[in-house]
Amino acid sequence: MNINVLAGPIIGSVIGYFTNYIAVKMLFRPLKPVKIGNYTLPFTPGIIPKGKKRLAKAIGGAVGGTLLTDEALKAALLTDGMKEKVQTDVKAFWEKQRKNETTIKEKALQYVNEGEYNTTLENAENLIIDKIVEKLNEMDIGEIIARECVKGIKQKLSGSFLGMMVNDSLIESMTGPVIEAINDYIYENGQVIVYSKVSEEGDKFSKLQIKDALKMLETVDVVEIFMKSYESFVENELGKVIAKIDIASIIENKIEEMDVMELEELILSVMKKELGAVVNLGAVIGFILGIINIFF
Repeated sequence: MNINVLAGPIIGSVIGYFTNYIAVKMLFRPLKPVKIGNYTLPFTPGIIPKGKKRLAKAIGGAVGGTLLTDEALKAALLTDGMKEKVQTDVKAFWEKQRKNETTIKEKALQYVNEGEYNTTLENAENLIIDKIVEKLNEMDIGEIIARECVKGIKQKLSGSFLGMMVNDSLIESMTGPVIEAINDYIYENGQVIVYSKVSEEGDKFSKLQIKDALKMLETVDVVEIFMKSYESFVENELGKVIAKIDIASIIENKIEEMDVMELEELILSVMKKELGAVVNLGAVIGFILGIINIFF
């Protein structure tokens, strides 16, 4: 076979290969503009470095606006398979905690320091104390106690000689001062009394092992409650959370912050095979054009 016949297709193949190879490289190179004096060479920097901002915006919009929409996430999170996996994980966690001998305080100190823990506990105790004292004052404990005392006195005196001497109006007349005295005492000393009890219970709570604390919930189907809460959250609240997160902006900013070399590695990790095929396609097209050139 005449070597001159093959020369055209071979040369065409080589030219096509290197043309596409250079074109692919020009996607990423050069990284910065190449200047000769005040003149910037065309196609510098490369297409990706030059258009990184537009690429970031396009990818962010595609992912946040099309792929990771609240409806798409809801559909994914509420599939039978996902709910079964969540339920299995919750059950496993629950069973593990039912055997957990770590105290409430020890567990809390894994996440916060002792000062923060004590402050949080103290704030919780104060909140409980204030609520209890507030409710006690609203209940008018003095009147409740006084009325019960009057009822008891009347029952004791009923049918007795003293009962005939002490009429109802006399007994009723004593309730006013009693009510006032009791209410004043609760107002002045209620917080101190309640504080000692709440503080004592708070100390017991801190020393309580997790497994013992969870025994209080043995009559409750915790897993079922969690799953209902999970489904309710996904259905009703997930959209609001996603809207606040603004996934598109997060992805856009993340890509903009990436170094050009990192972005190149990211794109090549996805498209290396396809870009290689483009280069090889150039060689094939060049070879075919070389053959066609022989006959025309």
